[in-house]
Amino acid sequence: MWPIPFNAMPWLLLLLLLSACSRSPPEQVLREQVQQMEQAIEQREPALLLDRLASDFHGNGGMDGRAVERLLRAQLLLNQRIEVVTGPLDVRIDGHNAQVDFTVVLAGGNGRLFENGRVHQLSTHWREEGGSWQVYRAQWGDGRQP
Repeated sequence: MWPIPFNAMPWLLLLLLLSACSRSPPEQVLREQVQQMEQAIEQREPALLLDRLASDFHGNGGMDGRAVERLLRAQLLLNQRIEVVTGPLDVRIDGHNAQVDFTVVLAGGNGRLFENGRVHQLSTHWREEGGSWQVYRAQWGDGRQP
């Protein structure tokens, strides 16, 4: 590695600051948010996932954000460890709305091995409000349906 001259350091810092301030393309932001939601479950931090849900969120069977919170907390009580593995994301953006579809494998257990696991096919619908993306609708199936 070559040494960086001292007088080049301010320029490098400026470049780093400018790159940190630039907005990511919406697709990249959505991909990162899905990854953060995955990590929130694995790290047992439900609030980080729930922050991504819009106040008018609805899912299968009329499930709202409070029902999602209860379901998530129940799973955290039942499973000492939870692993989340998402498949490739199919991201489609239309202005301030987006749809992100993917397959997810959820596994849980209380020991070294996972005692249970399920595959789900998710279709999430997002909207951008005030510079942030939130999930306002989600539908899921057992992964066997097309």
